[in-house]
Amino acid sequence: MPTDPFSSDSTASRQKNCDSCVRVKRRCDRRTPICSRCAAKHLRCNYGKTKRLSRAVGQHQHTEQSSSTDEPPLISSDFTSFAHELTLNYDFLGDLPLHDLPTAPTTAGNVDSDPVMVVNGTNDIPIDPQITTAHSNDLVVQQQDPAFTSDHRPVEMVKVPVDDECVEAYRSMTSFCHNIQSWHAYDPKKPLNYLIARYKALVNDIATHNATPFLHQHLYRDNTPPCILTCFMTAVLYANRTKTNMSMVMQALHERALDFVSTEVSCGVATPIRRLARTQTLFIYQIIRLLDGDVILRSRSEKDTSLLEIWLDDLCEIRDNLDDATELSVFLLRKAPDWDQWVFAESLRRTIVLGYSFITLYRVMKDMKAAEDPGAWAYIHRWTLSRHLWEAASSSHFERMWNERPRFVISNYSFASFLEKGRGEDVDSFAEILLNSYLGVDQTADFVSVKDT
Repeated sequence: MPTDPFSSDSTASRQKNCDSCVRVKRRCDRRTPICSRCAAKHLRCNYGKTKRLSRAVGQHQHTEQSSSTDEPPLISSDFTSFAHELTLNYDFLGDLPLHDLPTAPTTAGNVDSDPVMVVNGTNDIPIDPQITTAHSNDLVVQQQDPAFTSDHRPVEMVKVPVDDECVEAYRSMTSFCHNIQSWHAYDPKKPLNYLIARYKALVNDIATHNATPFLHQHLYRDNTPPCILTCFMTAVLYANRTKTNMSMVMQALHERALDFVSTEVSCGVATPIRRLARTQTLFIYQIIRLLDGDVILRSRSEKDTSLLEIWLDDLCEIRDNLDDATELSVFLLRKAPDWDQWVFAESLRRTIVLGYSFITLYRVMKDMKAAEDPGAWAYIHRWTLSRHLWEAASSSHFERMWNERPRFVISNYSFASFLEKGRGEDVDSFAEILLNSYLGVDQTADFVSVKDT
């Protein structure tokens, strides 16, 4: 039985390199919490029994470098995909060969590969069984989390390759992905202008509404993690900055972000709710620091993008590693899930999709070659499109909307089926962000206004 990596006996092993480097017999520079190779290759870096967790404090380093030759990127000439590299170079989406991109089987029995489902009486995506305790008072480190205990090594996330509809959705976004210029950020008719403005507006959303399109207003209503409280206060300060207080606001932002990263990196095992909260907090901090326009602030914050990416991967493990439910069994259910559980699960799903989208947008603005590796977008990330469910104000209201209104399960950016069967009134603020990337600014406005009758 493996020993607990956080116990006093954890130094007994002679292994000093991380597990990933040992497995493929690659050189490991032993950086904590993430070695350079694992950071560059988008891998989980686990020192297991040799590195004391406390050594991570003050040693937080994230290496931005291109993928090494041991895992060649997917390069192409006929397929467009969002990229997901650790290198922060900026441009916009390259091409991928269809034969290199992993695709899901299209047999009738493969329910997981169905990218869009119009479900009016069936359940939606599986709920993580761990979230039944997510709103308890225990928001501190818990070694009972099965993903981290000594008897359970971190489980590799279940990856479902994109299907034909996802591939077709990527193709339809070619005109946006391959024709992005710096002046597009100032043209209100361009998706880039909308996306930058909308991401910046997320800071005002949390400051004024205690919510964003990926953070439900009732998610932390009973127990609010400290990092979310600090993030809220920082957002309020930033949203109300003036010429007079600008210096103090930016200093507060800088110090709070550094303290937050240092604290979370040195922290051990966390509950699912805290893992979601820390990811959402870093996401908001990155939006401010990378899009503020301050060159010094941006350059010193870019390294934390790799940490955000790792935490998003961690959320994928919470979302996908389900013990008590499968997609097929949940789809067949007709009873509405518990509202609190659905709020957590849907906030988690939306954080993953929008977090990956933000990272991709930032990188392709710097270098279009970032699209040569599809990264996370080679796999399916599902979320629920339903303004009525997301904006439900109570458990009873949610249950009524579940039974009376249609809901759509979307994979990545696969909106084709929804555009045929959905209506403008179904579109919430989250879906609108993604639709502007998929359709364009004018087309999205037309769809929402014309069908919302």
